[in-house]
Amino acid sequence: MPYCPSCGREVQPDFLACPNCGQGLSSVQISQAPTSPPSQYPPHVPTAPPKGHRKRNVAISVLAVFLLLFVVPAVYYALSPSPDVYITDVVYTYNCSNCQSTQWNYSAPIKSYANAGSTLTETSPFSWPSTQACSVTLNDFHATTPGFLFSVTPLPVTISPGSSASLTFTISMPPQAYNGPLDVSVTLTSGC
Repeated sequence: MPYCPSCGREVQPDFLACPNCGQGLSSVQISQAPTSPPSQYPPHVPTAPPKGHRKRNVAISVLAVFLLLFVVPAVYYALSPSPDVYITDVVYTYNCSNCQSTQWNYSAPIKSYANAGSTLTETSPFSWPSTQACSVTLNDFHATTPGFLFSVTPLPVTISPGSSASLTFTISMPPQAYNGPLDVSVTLTSGC
């Protein structure tokens, strides 16, 4: 085995520099090196790290485990976007105790995206068809799809045939992702 001509440390033939002293090596220097290490250089004997290093290494390991198990997931959760809620349409089920037809459905093609846990508020007109003979009083709106809260103000409100009322709709989204229709129950009474 060849040795470094500067420090006498054993080196591999393909080393470009001595790992012990940093002396640059060439194949000529290595081949001219003695076949055994010089006697004035004691063999390299690894020593155990000082006792304080072991405690420090344990503390660093514990800290690394803590960071991986608690801090990293907490930061990821805090910075990651909320899951999406996609409402494909709103299906209204009308319940009327004194109407000719006591229950009927209407599907409104309303498409809406929102973050889970968020709240949307919108004011829009609610029209009552002119083909109806009587006025109607809207008494209550509430979501029947689990996780959603749906409210309307002002209520109660009476709407005559062929007219509309400006209503404010508030939808509180569920805390988890959702994709589908929002089912809403409407309680009303007929003016006839």
